[in-house]
Amino acid sequence: MQKYIIVFCFLFFISCNSNVNETEDIITDSTDSNPPSNITTETDSLNNLLIRWEDLANDEVEYLILKTNVAKSILDTIYLPVNSVSYYDQDVYTQNIYEYLIGISLSNGRMSFSDKIRVDYKFNWINYMSFPSESTNNDISFSKNEKHIASGYGGIVYSLFNRSIYFQLIPNAVYGACSFGNGDTILMGNKLYNIANAAELIKFNAPYTITGKISNDDNFVGLGTSDGMYSASVKIFQIDGTLVHNYQYGFFFNFSNSSSSFVYSNAYGEISHVNTLSGNVISSIKVGDYYINDAVFSSNDEKVAIASGGKVYIWELYSGDFYNLSIPSNIGVSSIEFGHHGEYLYLGTDQKLLLWDIENNREINSLADNGYKRDIELSSSEKYISCHSGDIIKVYESKGEWEIIE
Repeated sequence: MQKYIIVFCFLFFISCNSNVNETEDIITDSTDSNPPSNITTETDSLNNLLIRWEDLANDEVEYLILKTNVAKSILDTIYLPVNSVSYYDQDVYTQNIYEYLIGISLSNGRMSFSDKIRVDYKFNWINYMSFPSESTNNDISFSKNEKHIASGYGGIVYSLFNRSIYFQLIPNAVYGACSFGNGDTILMGNKLYNIANAAELIKFNAPYTITGKISNDDNFVGLGTSDGMYSASVKIFQIDGTLVHNYQYGFFFNFSNSSSSFVYSNAYGEISHVNTLSGNVISSIKVGDYYINDAVFSSNDEKVAIASGGKVYIWELYSGDFYNLSIPSNIGVSSIEFGHHGEYLYLGTDQKLLLWDIENNREINSLADNGYKRDIELSSSEKYISCHSGDIIKVYESKGEWEIIE
């Protein structure tokens, strides 16, 4: 009972003063109470955090870790067995900063703690591969298993492992729409193909496709189309090619992650949230007088991020709240992707690739790599990110890691 009272008091103490590093009031005078030292961090392929330390104690009955999410003031206590030398933390998110105190609980009821460490995730992207694309009016798509990347320019599919062409439909042809399904299917233009043999499976009655997506449940295809002149429309098909919804003078963007809804806009700066099955508009909002460049759902489908007029807006679908982020207007945001935890955005701009913290409204990191970054696409685990940059498509690999910053 005594150790839990002490831990409770200590948690209350550090929550009142997060800058305090000393813990003399609960450290025993025993020479066997040496706290953990030589603390290091490692990052695994899923961006989880591994903390290691040197076990110097001889009289401990268990280890405990006091963890704080700095931004949210969330405190956690984790108990570990005797002689522990590491802790694998899978409950970490790369946009947050965490503080850790590593302690030992002694047989006499006293405790001894290490110095506090503060850990931050340092984003870093490296050039992985690139391939030609003469037009930015072509979608980019990663396969769900992250084995392939495809472009609507030339109907081309590349192997991410070999960094070479897997198959190509017609060189230099402009297909526009490009989207992988969950299995071996891929949408190219107005046709569905099997990527194993490039065989055509379905043709959708929608010529001149500009953009398109296969829903995550593989039941629907959404296409943004043009008549080749001035008129644009949104067409929603069942995967067998049956047209179920048609919206004139609209621009299609994305299905929700649950596939139950989608968003599209008209030419007058208004965006609509629509039920996929019924086709009924759930809600609409006027963004502004500018053309809407992009709109994406957060991972939990509770928010839609919108790029329009160089600005970025957040639309809270349940509350209806609508606000813009304080992103510098001169960088010209034209493309956006939600991070998979929904608390940060990848932004493609006229100058650089930008990572933005939504909650704290701040830049986390950026990549300035010669030229604009548009039409960004994120792979399923965020291992890769791609974008149009000039007349090529660039693919970057995430090589970020957790670091002790103080």
